Amino acid sequence: AVNPVELSVNQIPRTAADEGQSLRQAGAILLISCYELGHQPIGLAQPVAFLEQAGYAPAGLDIAVEEFDAERVRRARFVGISVPMHTALRLGARAAELIREINPASHICFFGLYASINAEYLLQHAADSVIGGEYEIPLVNLVEAIERRGSLDPAAGDTGPVFGALEGVNTRGRRTDPVLKRPPSNFPAPSRAGLPPLDRYARLEHNGALHLVGYVEASRGCLHHCLHCPIVPVYEGRFFVFPAEAVLEDIRRQVRAGATHITFGDPDFLNGPGHSLGVVRAMHAEFPGLTFDVTAKIEHLLKHRALVPQLGALGCLFVVSAVESFSDTVLAHLQKGHTRADVVTALEIVRSAGITLRPSLVAFTPWTTLEDYLDMFALVESHDLIDAIDPVQYTIRLLIPPGSALLAKAGSQPAPIRTNLGPLDQAGFQHPWAHPDPRMDRLHEAVSMSVEEAARTGDDPAVTFDRLRAIAYGVAGRQPFVSGSSGARPRRRPRPPRLTEPWFCCAEPTRSQHRRPSCRPMMPPTSRIRRKNRLNKTTRISRTPTMRRRRRRNSCSRNYSASSNSSRTGYWRLAAEGNLFYTEAPDHYSCPVGAHTHGVELPPETAKELNAIVQTMVGLQYIKLEEIPAIPRRQGAFGVAVYAPLADAPCEPDIVLVRGTVKQLMLLAEAAQAAGVAGGGATMGRPTCAVLPEAMQSGKTATSFGCIGNRVYTGLGDDEGYYAIPGAKVA
Repeated sequence: AVNPVELSVNQIPRTAADEGQSLRQAGAILLISCYELGHQPIGLAQPVAFLEQAGYAPAGLDIAVEEFDAERVRRARFVGISVPMHTALRLGARAAELIREINPASHICFFGLYASINAEYLLQHAADSVIGGEYEIPLVNLVEAIERRGSLDPAAGDTGPVFGALEGVNTRGRRTDPVLKRPPSNFPAPSRAGLPPLDRYARLEHNGALHLVGYVEASRGCLHHCLHCPIVPVYEGRFFVFPAEAVLEDIRRQVRAGATHITFGDPDFLNGPGHSLGVVRAMHAEFPGLTFDVTAKIEHLLKHRALVPQLGALGCLFVVSAVESFSDTVLAHLQKGHTRADVVTALEIVRSAGITLRPSLVAFTPWTTLEDYLDMFALVESHDLIDAIDPVQYTIRLLIPPGSALLAKAGSQPAPIRTNLGPLDQAGFQHPWAHPDPRMDRLHEAVSMSVEEAARTGDDPAVTFDRLRAIAYGVAGRQPFVSGSSGARPRRRPRPPRLTEPWFCCAEPTRSQHRRPSCRPMMPPTSRIRRKNRLNKTTRISRTPTMRRRRRRNSCSRNYSASSNSSRTGYWRLAAEGNLFYTEAPDHYSCPVGAHTHGVELPPETAKELNAIVQTMVGLQYIKLEEIPAIPRRQGAFGVAVYAPLADAPCEPDIVLVRGTVKQLMLLAEAAQAAGVAGGGATMGRPTCAVLPEAMQSGKTATSFGCIGNRVYTGLGDDEGYYAIPGAKVA
C-alpha cells in the first residue's frame, strides 16, 4: 500500500534546483516507481544502472512501499517517473502534480511502456518530457542535454537544437517515435542497492511457507499482436533480448539479498526460447535450489511443448499465461492466437511437467456474455483450477488505453466495441465502455465488491469462488448453483505455488492495487476556490469536495450515462477529479440500493432484474430485507443530478460531500457543532449513498464510514470517510 504524507506548500524551503545544484551530485536526479505488481522495481534499477554508468548518482523512491519523501523531491533537479503499466501511470500522474507543487523548477520526465501512448495528456499537464520504448539510452541522453544546457527554467522553452536532436524524447514542442533498437553491448546489470529490501515486496507462497522473491527481465517487447495488449502500439511485433550476463548478474545480486525464487517478468518468456532457456540453464547450474516462474502465451506452450519438461527440471514452479477468456468468440475478437481447446491442451502439457498453470483473465469484455461468465466457473471447477486462479481475475475488466490496437480495428469489429465505446477519458488514460447487456455491468459491480471484501477478510479462494458463482446465477435469474467446491476443500489443504500479489494485465486495477499517494491536487485559480479553501485551510482535505443537485439537463454539457461509466458510486470519484456532469434516472438503474436512496423509481422490467441482485445480497448476508425500508431515501421525483467540484458548481448545491481522513472529518464535525448544524445521529455505514438523503432531509451534517461498494469504485482509503453538509450551511 502507498503510505500517505501530508504536505504544506507554505513550509517548502528553497529547492536544490533553485540553488544551482549539479546534476552529477547525489540526489540531483530522482527516479520514482509507483507500482510494479509487488516486485522490487526493475523500472528503477535498470535506468539507475545506466545513469550510474554515465557518471551520475541518482536516487530512487518506490512509493508503492515507501512514504512519499518530499525532501528527496526538493533536492532533485530532474525527476523521472517510471510508468510500465496502467496502475503506475495513474499513480504517477497524481505524484507528478505534487512534485510540481513542491519543486516547480524540476524537470519531470515520464518513461516506460505507458508513457509514449499517453504523451499528449502528460505533456499538457505535469510532464516536461516523455520517453517510451527502449528508454534507457534516451533517458541518459536527455539528462546529459539538460546538463549541457544548464537551465531548467520552463520559460526557456524546450524546442531548441539541444532537445530537438534527442531521439525518442517527446517534449511540448516536439513529438517523436519510441526508440526500438537492440540494447548496447555494454548493457549494465540493474542497480538495486538504493531500493527497499526484498522483504518489502511480494513473497512466494509455496508448501505452506513464504519465500523472498527476486525479479528480472531477459527481454522486452513481444512478437505478437493481441489487440488488447498495450505492448502492441509501442513495439508493433518486435522484442529485444537483454545480454545474458547482465541478467545473470542481476539474479546473483538478488540471491545474495535473500531471494530463493526468481520471477522472469518478460512479456513472453518463450518469444526467444533459445535465449531464455540459456539464461535459466546457467542460473540453475549456479543456483540449483533456486526456483522461478515465467509468463508465456498458450500458443507458445503448444508450439514449444518439448521445452516445458526442461523448464520443470530447471526449477520452474508455475507459468502465468494470459488466457483472458474461455470463450472462442472473445478470444477471436482479441486475436489471442489460441482457442478454448488449446487452453485445456496447454494445461495438460504444463501439468505433466510438474508445473502449475496460473491463468490470468479479462473476465469482462464487450463480447463476454452472461452465459460465457457462468461457463467460466464450470470449466475452472472441472479442470481443478480454483486454487490456481486468484479471485481478482474473475473481476478484471478490459482496459482500452489510447492507441490501443482495438481502436484501429473498431471499424471492422461487431457492434459492442463500436457502439458502446465512450470518448477518451484523458485523466483516466482509457476509453470507457459499457456492455450491451446491462446485466453484465451490474454483475461486474457485484463481483468486484465481493472480491474486495473477501480480500479484506482473507476468505478461502474456494469460498470466494462459490460466492461469485452464486452472484452470477442470481444476476441470471437462476436458482443459485449448489457446489461442493468450498465444502470439499479443507482450508489447510496444499495449494499450488503463487505470488502473494496477484498478476494482472491489460485491465483497470482494483482499489487495493490502485492505492495512490496522498497528494493534494494542483490548486485552481484563486477566484474560484473561496468556499473550498475555507474547508481545505482548516482540514487540509486531499479530495475536492463535490456537490449534487437536481436541475434541468441543459445546465451541464456532459452526461456520464451508463454507456460511459459502469459504476454509479464512481460518479463521486469523477466529480472529485474535476469533472462537471449530470446523470439521469436510467444511469442509476444498475444499483438497486443506490436507486432507493436517490429516490429513483425503477421501471417494472428493471425492478424485476434487480430484485435478483437484492436477493443475492440477502443470501450472502450483505444486507437484510428488513434493513431496506429504514435506509434514508430522497423524497420527490428524480430529474437529474449534477455533480461538480465545489469550486466549479454551476448552481447552489443541495449537498457538499467531503472526503477526508478521520482527523480531517473530526475538524469538520467540530466546526459544524460550533455553527449549530451538526447532525446528532450515529456515523452511518452501508450504503454510503444514504448519507446524502440523511443530510438533505435533516438539514444537518451526516457522517459515513462508507461501504465496500463505494470503496471499490472511488478508491476511498482505509483511513478515510465522508462528511455530507447541506449546501445552504456552507458559507
